[in-house]
Amino acid sequence: RMQGVAAAETAREVTLEPLFLGLLEVTVGEFAAFVESTGHRTAPELGRPATLVNLRTGHGAALPEATPAWRLRRGAPVEQRHPVACVTLED
Repeated sequence: RMQGVAAAETAREVTLEPLFLGLLEVTVGEFAAFVESTGHRTAPELGRPATLVNLRTGHGAALPEATPAWRLRRGAPVEQRHPVACVTLED
């Protein structure tokens, strides 16, 4: 069970489509280079709803449209060498 997931929630089996999994995490700097070279925009930047959830508390917050949340941590810019967060499987 993941930390922060309520004990009352029922565990369930899920099936994933085939995917690639890297040996190392993608850094903010690497994701920024990808965005720069491809023009990629994340779900909030495209106007699709996105929610950040604190797994410890279970509280969530909707992101305003056009917010590149992967660039921020607690509202401050992120170190380029840190792992990227707040991205989806589509990213």
